[in-house]
Amino acid sequence: AYCMSNGDMQRLLHKFVERMNIVSPITEDLLHISPRRLRYTFATNMVRQGVSMITLAEMLDHTDTQHVQVYFEMGREIVT
Repeated sequence: AYCMSNGDMQRLLHKFVERMNIVSPITEDLLHISPRRLRYTFATNMVRQGVSMITLAEMLDHTDTQHVQVYFEMGREIVT
């Protein structure tokens, strides 16, 4: 009942951005937002807050930490 396709979620996000008139400060156009961008932002923010690899893997519904290492690598660069 709570499953939604990526395309459906993308459309909802786009409508939300339009309705709320969320504008990028860089391009001054409507902000481009996607489920993938939200997931990436969430993961990198969790890394910045000091969450462990195991915890982040659980939060992102991964079975191991192999797939979350990229967030930690990027997170270190972003924090620096």
